Amino acid sequence: MDQVTLTRDGKRDLRFVGDMLAEAGGKWRNGREQTRWTELTLYRTAAGKLVLHRQYRTLWQGEENGSSAEVYADAKSLVEALRKDMADLDDELGGGRGCEFGSLDKELLEDAARRGNEQIAAMLVQEIE
Repeated sequence: MDQVTLTRDGKRDLRFVGDMLAEAGGKWRNGREQTRWTELTLYRTAAGKLVLHRQYRTLWQGEENGSSAEVYADAKSLVEALRKDMADLDDELGGGRGCEFGSLDKELLEDAARRGNEQIAAMLVQEIE
């Protein structure tokens, strides 16, 4: 485990001992390099909490990069927060899309599942009979 310090706009930086679990980035989408994008990194602390670090990147003159980090008690609370964010966005756009996750959020969760996080992997599947 490493000591990790994450920057956060408008808040104190966040420091903890932990490991990176997954990452996803949106600089390249559909074969094209973007001039604005988000990078997500997911960490697990030594105490078992999850930390989601979002970095907002821009190449546009006059715009600034941004950074946030949120702490979640467990995988369930992380996934619920991501689903709520998507539902809120869907409402802002007029509803009807029915998406549970943003594409980058799902990419991050799928990366965590591929790297062996069974709790997150289980939440990415809806089982029916």
